[in-house]
Amino acid sequence: MALAKEFRLNKIRYKEQVRVDLLYKGEKIGRRIFDFVIDGRVVVELKVGSYLAKSEFDQINDYLRISGKKVGLLILFSNKGVKIRRVVNLK
Repeated sequence: MALAKEFRLNKIRYKEQVRVDLLYKGEKIGRRIFDFVIDGRVVVELKVGSYLAKSEFDQINDYLRISGKKVGLLILFSNKGVKIRRVVNLK
């Protein structure tokens, strides 16, 4: 993936396709897969389309909540270019 290559070229520490188990009372009830986690602190989700929907903001907020991370980036690739939205977990 081009973004992963850019991370490597710029010596940015990252993990790709990070799997996080959802636990309820010690039992696994599901799993989420983050596109990237940068430097162990920032969750990155990539999207393709013409706009970012509320459901995509809900998704990254859920990822931040379950991972305990404070910051996420939603990156939208569209025919009009690339848009990046920073999302902060205030809880």
